Amino acid sequence: MDRITFMGIRMDNVTLDEAMARVQACVEARKKMYVVTPNVDHVVKLQHDERFREAYAKAGLVTVDGTPIIKVAQWYGMPFKAKIPGPELAEAAVRTAAEHGYSVFILGAAPGVADQAIRKLKAKYPGLRDAGSYSPPRGFENNEEERRRIIQVVNDAA
Repeated sequence: MDRITFMGIRMDNVTLDEAMARVQACVEARKKMYVVTPNVDHVVKLQHDERFREAYAKAGLVTVDGTPIIKVAQWYGMPFKAKIPGPELAEAAVRTAAEHGYSVFILGAAPGVADQAIRKLKAKYPGLRDAGSYSPPRGFENNEEERRRIIQVVNDAA
């Protein structure tokens, strides 16, 4: 996969179809990975947050989410194939999961929201398999015990 280093971030220069092919290959190989979708807020945070930079460096896929990043990259002669917003990528992932019988786990949001999202997604994509959901408490990112619990919940669902 073509990766471009731009604004200090290594980003994958992919279309939505290419990104989904990468996700599907990882699912088929039962390889764990995560995707990040940099936008301007992330670029700013990456300048001063070491843990955030480490998370980005370990991502299996980095798709460009922000129009300003796309425009600035074009200006510098480093055009990206596509802008792939996180919600668009998530929708494609859920659709692909339903089509291929993969399961989906929803993590995040306020209590009850993840469960509601699963119900709505299953109504929209009847073949979707539900691996579960979990809504961590506010401030989980600053709580080591809760972060460990999230990892365990997700791993148990896999």
